[in-house]
Amino acid sequence: MSAKQSAKLRVRTVPLVEDPFVNHSITDMPCWWKYGVQVLVGITLFPIRLALLLFVVAPFILICLIPFSSCFNSCCGNKKVANAEDEQPHGCCRACWVYPLRVLNRLLLWCFGFFWIAVTKKKGATPTCCNGKPAVIVANHTALMDAMFMNWFYAPMAVGKAEIKKIPVAGNAAMAFQAIFVNRKNPNSKKEVLRDIKTRTKEGTAWPPLLIFPEGTCTNGKVLVQFKRGPFTAQRPVQPLLLRYWSPYFNLCACGDNDRVGMVKSFLLMMLQPFNSLHVTLMPVYTPSTEEKNNAILFANNVRTAMAKEMNVGTTE
Repeated sequence: MSAKQSAKLRVRTVPLVEDPFVNHSITDMPCWWKYGVQVLVGITLFPIRLALLLFVVAPFILICLIPFSSCFNSCCGNKKVANAEDEQPHGCCRACWVYPLRVLNRLLLWCFGFFWIAVTKKKGATPTCCNGKPAVIVANHTALMDAMFMNWFYAPMAVGKAEIKKIPVAGNAAMAFQAIFVNRKNPNSKKEVLRDIKTRTKEGTAWPPLLIFPEGTCTNGKVLVQFKRGPFTAQRPVQPLLLRYWSPYFNLCACGDNDRVGMVKSFLLMMLQPFNSLHVTLMPVYTPSTEEKNNAILFANNVRTAMAKEMNVGTTE
């Protein structure tokens, strides 16, 4: 074989994959949109949204949620137990606490321009949060509003860092949603979290659905990055859920330009758009095979492949 033939054999075509963290929507926004449409919205829709945020949502937090959160732990919240495995679902008390939080999250989404949210349910998907609720929900993580939508639609428990418990109101809200907390300073915390995931997602339990963004970070939605194996170690069927945002000239993803300008300015820019849309797709519940139950990484990769195919995007490690 000649050297030329050998070199030709070594050439391999690698498919191009989108950079999952690129977002230049603020930098590339047309001047007529920035100084025309946004100014027009600023003197029409923006004052209404801001008024709702300041005079309805904020008082709702101060008058209703703060007093409730102050007594939640002492009444029926996460009482201290000798063993974390002995913790039980809150039952009716949780429902009373979570309902106003769900209303609050929908009001917040309206303030940020989400007048309507389209939900497409594929055949085989779980119908609603109250009827045939899933044990584990896995979703792509794109924007700051992901958690708002999920709290409104499913009112799930989630996995978060332990420091959240120390934040006023938000800490009690997280405990009301019965989040699983990760203590990064504790070397055994990862094992405890995996144990809690398996315990709370057992069939027949009264726990709320567990929400996990397996990518572990926000991307621009043009590619799915590697899934963490955590939610798949429970060996339970999962409900894949796709979140796709759209706005004419403003990319809502929490990376790139939005990460550079900060959260406050990103929220203000959302409120200055005529509207923002969110399309949610509930895919068929993915039931793992015997091989996937024995291999959480294989399970995670196969779920990611199915989600990427539905989104018509690529994957990257």
